[in-house]
Amino acid sequence: MTTGNNGSPSTLAEALVNLRGKLKNPERNSVNPYYGSKYAKLEDIIKEVRDLLFEQRLTFTQNIISEQNTIMAQTIFIHASGEERTIDGPKVILEKFTPQAVGAVCTYAKRYSLLSALGVEADEDDDANTAEDDFKDVDKKEHPTERQATTGPEPVEPIAVDFPEGTRVIGRAYGGDPIDNEEDAKFFLHCLELHMDLEVSNPDMTDQKLRAIYKKLDKDLQDCQMLAPEEAKKVKPLMQKMRKKLKENQDGA
Repeated sequence: MTTGNNGSPSTLAEALVNLRGKLKNPERNSVNPYYGSKYAKLEDIIKEVRDLLFEQRLTFTQNIISEQNTIMAQTIFIHASGEERTIDGPKVILEKFTPQAVGAVCTYAKRYSLLSALGVEADEDDDANTAEDDFKDVDKKEHPTERQATTGPEPVEPIAVDFPEGTRVIGRAYGGDPIDNEEDAKFFLHCLELHMDLEVSNPDMTDQKLRAIYKKLDKDLQDCQMLAPEEAKKVKPLMQKMRKKLKENQDGA
């Protein structure tokens, strides 16, 4: 291997090969509030690889490429010799054009672009169970960007709830206003707990029906995670609590 005066690689290719031998999967210190799986945040990944990159006389920058309703992040490795290499990350669909949504999707795209470029994993392997749950009813022959462009967003059939006249309803799943700020997200999550508590008290409720309601809430819960992430962490424990209460009600019936 050709080296510079300080013993470090003198070319980009040599530096990347050397870097690959030193990299390891970053620690997963964050928890997905919906599936309970652990993952590493973008800032934690950067913190972990920064010194290794410096040792190889490398740094990187990331560009955001926006096209129609998708966002893609490019990771550009730069070597002290002046050589560069650009690696495109996966395209991510942007469903809401709000500052919070754009910021969240950009961070997500940059995270996966960097992971792909480094060749490391920052998520727990769940045997693709989560992905199968999300896409079991989707035509897998069609690329997501094509599917979004041709069919548009999947319509949400509102959950049947009788609200008092004049009540402002928040959440698309309930046929109300979309969640577009932190206050709405907190209010939605508070109402969700009350609604679920009523649902599990229904003698006709089953675990399957409860899961179906939760699935209908997916888009609203994604909005809550973007706008009020700390509050959204309570969703998974809430659902576990509701399922436990439902089982107790059924056992006592």
